[in-house]
Amino acid sequence: MDDGRLPELAGLGAFIEAKMPDWNTPGLAVGIVKDGAVVLAAGYGYRNIEKGLKVTPRTLFANASTSKAFTAAALGMLVEEGKLTWDTPVRHYLPAFNLGDSVAAERLTLRDLLSHRTGYPRHDKVWYHSTLSAAEIVGRLPHLEANYDIRSAWQYNNIMYVAAGQVLEKVAGTTWEEFVRERIFEPLGMRRSNFSVHTSQTDADHAVPYEVDSGKLTAVPFLAVDNIGPAGGINSCVEEMLPWLLLNLNQGKHGTAQIVPERALAEIHKPQCVAQSFVPGIHPEMPLSTYGFGWFIEPYRGYKTVYHVGSLDGFYAYVSFIPEERVGLVVFTNSNPNRFPYVLCYHIYDRLLGLPPIDWNARLLAAAAKVSEEEARQRTAIAARRDAAVPPSCPLAAYVGTYEHPGYGRLVVSAAEQLQILYNGITVALRPNRGDTFEFMGNVKPFRPVMTLTFHPEGGKVDRLSAPFEPAPGASPVIFRRVGQA
Repeated sequence: MDDGRLPELAGLGAFIEAKMPDWNTPGLAVGIVKDGAVVLAAGYGYRNIEKGLKVTPRTLFANASTSKAFTAAALGMLVEEGKLTWDTPVRHYLPAFNLGDSVAAERLTLRDLLSHRTGYPRHDKVWYHSTLSAAEIVGRLPHLEANYDIRSAWQYNNIMYVAAGQVLEKVAGTTWEEFVRERIFEPLGMRRSNFSVHTSQTDADHAVPYEVDSGKLTAVPFLAVDNIGPAGGINSCVEEMLPWLLLNLNQGKHGTAQIVPERALAEIHKPQCVAQSFVPGIHPEMPLSTYGFGWFIEPYRGYKTVYHVGSLDGFYAYVSFIPEERVGLVVFTNSNPNRFPYVLCYHIYDRLLGLPPIDWNARLLAAAAKVSEEEARQRTAIAARRDAAVPPSCPLAAYVGTYEHPGYGRLVVSAAEQLQILYNGITVALRPNRGDTFEFMGNVKPFRPVMTLTFHPEGGKVDRLSAPFEPAPGASPVIFRRVGQA
């Protein structure tokens, strides 16, 4: 059991192995740096339960949204080379860039895209499991709804990072993948890090993704996110992420080589707007959250922390550092949902900073329980509206057909013993709720918790349906219009 090179980390391995079961964590890799040196790189548990394969510091996991910091760094290089600026409208670089909000379309800049202040919520179902290319995803933006004015609110948005990647490709004259590989991966020696889960699966040391199903850890399919690479497409390991972490702590340098310009990195690490923390629960040790470019910047017990998390089917990643104390860490897990990386981060920081310990495991387990309770309340509220005495106004066959939305694409309704929908290759059964409203909950993240779908018959003919595919406050239900039979 590896506890690293510092006395402050004594017993860390035992702590990790004792708490992993609390979070249904099959495997975990952690790396820690302090004062310019690696003090721990270790694996715990299993990267493949079925085959009994252990996690190592070289085990490949999905970085998911911790990839955003690489995109920001790549763009920062181009800014310092004078090829673009943070505050020039995106349309200057991508003339075809468009939005439903024409004012925002003319004014949005890279600063807006990278700091999530565009006025647009996630709209993640557009790309999740989709076969659309990156350019096609960005091309759907004119048909997606904004729920705030530009720069009036922070709202996390993966699609806008895809658009930022399109800007990089246009200006650099190469793909986002090749730019990141040549300008960041290769100088840092990140030789096994890659841009596709298909590539990861060809590597002898890769983690299998898991989720909890009916109380049991179950392997789930790898989710390919090649089409949103700049937002979440990198896969790496602790061993290769530690040089990246050290670069961020060393003003963009790797050894004596300046990989990312210092001025660009300072802008990337600077708070750009007030954000909503991803840390579950409310904690006095973290009274405020802000966002830079691909990084959250939050105080932790009086220290400035810079971090980002990544969440993908069966994977959860965490990258964090405290610049003034020259400490940082990387945590990868192969289960999701999983908040143990937060627990581990704060536990390690408390040790390294010599702070009185806080039982973060108990705190965040309680916060996670509250999230589960809220989801249960939502399910109960939908169930409370269920009334079999109010039957659908049409026979089930009348609802069968193909429906389309110009942004969200095609949704197919079919019927056997009950109605079901097919969307982006995902099949979900519909359960009668009340009249022409049905409820559904899929077994993949974007379709949990339970939602409702409503058909809108007129004169006995069903010509459209609506569903809250974008759950953000103020967002309207997405309306799919019928275009043909299933």
